[in-house]
Amino acid sequence: MTWTAFNTGLTGLSTSLRILLAVHNDMTNNVVYADVINTGGTLSGVFSSTNQGGTWTSLGVPAPSIYPAHKVVYTVPHRRPDKSNRRVHLRRPAR
Repeated sequence: MTWTAFNTGLTGLSTSLRILLAVHNDMTNNVVYADVINTGGTLSGVFSSTNQGGTWTSLGVPAPSIYPAHKVVYTVPHRRPDKSNRRVHLRRPAR
């Protein structure tokens, strides 16, 4: 088996602790989202790809930080994203 890296446009990989992936796939959208968590446990980048990871576009880093040194867990909202707005929807879990 041969693996091929699909990371064109992804940054922060050399210092990443973890990469979290989410997929939004329906009849009109096929988007993969990636969160890159650095070795300090904080979010260093959010990216999206519309071609199965062939290329990635940076969406920036939300403020305030949603990954303060392993204290917050990543959750995906249980609602469909607005198709006219392809931003990633991130939120803190309820405490």
